[in-house]
Amino acid sequence: MYIGLTIVFGLLAISLPIRVLSDATAICALICGVGALAAIPGMIKQARDSRYDLTELLKLQEREELDQINLEEKANFDSAVCIHCGETYDKRLHICPRCRGPQGH
Repeated sequence: MYIGLTIVFGLLAISLPIRVLSDATAICALICGVGALAAIPGMIKQARDSRYDLTELLKLQEREELDQINLEEKANFDSAVCIHCGETYDKRLHICPRCRGPQGH
């Protein structure tokens, strides 16, 4: 932003026919140029500190995929409750995986 303003004010200072306006825009261009120079180290530091870690993105993506798979499995899961031990299990199983008791109807 400062660099763009520096260029605009510099071009205005060159093109204006009135000396007072030309000097004023030259001063504005100088101020913007100094601001741009002062901002460059901060921008470099910010870019260096905020490097994107692709391993974190991969972990997040894997977590979201697992959550999606779990949601799909839960949607397809008809549950039954064992009358012997209270375990909740898939209704497609005919016996309780915990106590091996028969499925109660």
